Amino acid sequence: MNALVSVIVPTYNRAQIVVRALDSVLEQTWRPIELIVVNDGSPDDTAQVLEAARSRAIAAGVAPRFISKPNGGAASARNAGLRAATGEYIAFLDDDDLWRPQKLERQLAAMRDSGADACCCFVSRHGGRHKRSPASEEALLRGRDAARFVSRAAYAHITSIVFKAALCKAVGEFDESLRVYEDEEWKARLVHEASFAAVPEELATYTFSEQSLTRFTGAEAAEKRDRDFMRHLNLIRERCHSRDLADYGGLAKLLPVYSMFFMVLTLAAVGLPTTSGFTGEFLALLGTFRAAWSAHAAGDSTLLWLAGIAVSGVVLGALYMLRLALRLLFGASRAPHAPLADLSAREVGLLTAVVAAVFWLGLFPDEPMRKTELAARQYQQLVAGPQAVAGTAAIAGGTR
Repeated sequence: MNALVSVIVPTYNRAQIVVRALDSVLEQTWRPIELIVVNDGSPDDTAQVLEAARSRAIAAGVAPRFISKPNGGAASARNAGLRAATGEYIAFLDDDDLWRPQKLERQLAAMRDSGADACCCFVSRHGGRHKRSPASEEALLRGRDAARFVSRAAYAHITSIVFKAALCKAVGEFDESLRVYEDEEWKARLVHEASFAAVPEELATYTFSEQSLTRFTGAEAAEKRDRDFMRHLNLIRERCHSRDLADYGGLAKLLPVYSMFFMVLTLAAVGLPTTSGFTGEFLALLGTFRAAWSAHAAGDSTLLWLAGIAVSGVVLGALYMLRLALRLLFGASRAPHAPLADLSAREVGLLTAVVAAVFWLGLFPDEPMRKTELAARQYQQLVAGPQAVAGTAAIAGGTR
């Protein structure tokens, strides 16, 4: 038996055109369908028009549910529909948009075949500058595609999306504080939770009209639109980013060449013998302990404590960097990965030169130290006086 699809249609003051949207749902080749129309406090005869359509919906094998509520905006109306939905899948259709008859059937088949949680398609446009959204097949959402959506490299109109109702708990409701762009902010949360399939066909039509909710007149209204636009961008950033290492991982499988270079350079950074990091840390710690021991012999033990803190810092830093590398490369990921490309041949060549320099400096430190010794002595003489310079020379001589 086919799964129930809940189709949510928010409407406001469009009694004359909402019927076309409803008819495009009744003409779907998929059954069963639950048609939820939310009348958002329309002052016209929308309620009467919906009642007149009830019998046609039932005759078409579609279960109608008409909800009337005080006017609260598009987000409020969509949320009322989400709360009323009982289907396994959910789709949104605006009251001035249309679906092609096979839209749900094609998209649910794509989800079944791919195991995806959501599906999008092309949307043709009436009015506006662009005739199709998104403009190319490469811009359709596919897989875990959050990064491309947020960067606008991929896109899906809300009329094009079908998704599993089980995602609602993780995604949440539409933000009712946003009068516009509420769908963009909600989709940004959806793409962080869902794996997408795509049907590269124009299965829906979006109407761009002067009465659209995203159209404003007057300077004050335009200013409010711009404020809401910035707020929706800030909400996307706040709700969808993460600084928790537990959200990331598994890069060794996705990017094996990059991971190899990342691990080598991490080991160099923590001071692995034969790398440049080992030479630098060894000399720094050796100089610190020699100065501390000399001060201790003169009756001042303060520098010994400082030397101990320095060693602790090196050890803790090494442990953190190793944990970071292991987590990013081999850990499990809770966050969706956008499609990633491994290093190009040019990048591999550049990093190979860097790694060669890291090992050359670790294995043969004498030559670069001779080049920099004079400058180091002059600097130390300026800072600490001739005695410190003599100590540095002794340390450098002991490493050759």
